[in-house]
Amino acid sequence: MKTYKVAISIAALALLISCFSPKPVMRFKPEETQTTWEKGKEYVSYKKGDYEVHASYYGNNEKYIIFDIEVVNSKGVDFLVAPEDIKLYAGHWDNVSQSVIYDNIPIHAIDPEAELLKIDMDNSKAEASQKNSQIAAAAIFAAAIPLAIVASNSDMNNSNSHRSNNSVNNTDLVDAGVNLALGATAINQMGTENQIISLNDNRNTWETASLRKTTLSPGYSIRGLVYFPVPDLGTRKIQFDVPTPDGVITFKYDFILYYPQ
Repeated sequence: MKTYKVAISIAALALLISCFSPKPVMRFKPEETQTTWEKGKEYVSYKKGDYEVHASYYGNNEKYIIFDIEVVNSKGVDFLVAPEDIKLYAGHWDNVSQSVIYDNIPIHAIDPEAELLKIDMDNSKAEASQKNSQIAAAAIFAAAIPLAIVASNSDMNNSNSHRSNNSVNNTDLVDAGVNLALGATAINQMGTENQIISLNDNRNTWETASLRKTTLSPGYSIRGLVYFPVPDLGTRKIQFDVPTPDGVITFKYDFILYYPQ
């Protein structure tokens, strides 16, 4: 009965400790009322001179808010579309002016080429770690053979001389040590393999889904996902500027938080 009460107490304590509040759900609604919809996404379109930009809030994760952006060069000049040149400004409520004031310091969109370089660097380190784990496992096997022979001979001598009073013999100790070492190596290798898989998944996203640096000629367009760091939860509005040869095209969104009940 006492054991049962202890178990109940431990379970209750675990439930109290593991009580997390749900995170608010982010959404971004355009200030522009003249919008179009496509597969649940609301698009805003602006034109300046010979250039058009279409944008829609796509989603978010723990690190980024993501927008689907298309840049169109109708009949202008060649120009470089680079996502890191797209600047976001966070707007916070100001009690003095009773209005939203935008920050002076912009947040630049993430550069996919820089992210791909980071992934390649991390992949290189992970592959080296994987090879080191394989070499370590081989070394443990190689070292275990003579140790096992010595331990076995020692156990036989102890048995013949009737001097073995230990409940665990030397061979068991060697086996336990080898198994622990191999287990740690295997866990490290599994972690490295999972890291490589995750890195390759991220690589595929940045390569195929993101807006990549492109020289845009007249009559062509480029479309992809643009990633910004998640703004702080005190943000009321955001504004991002897409540069074109005919000037900056600005998009404004309300930052809405939904709190699960």
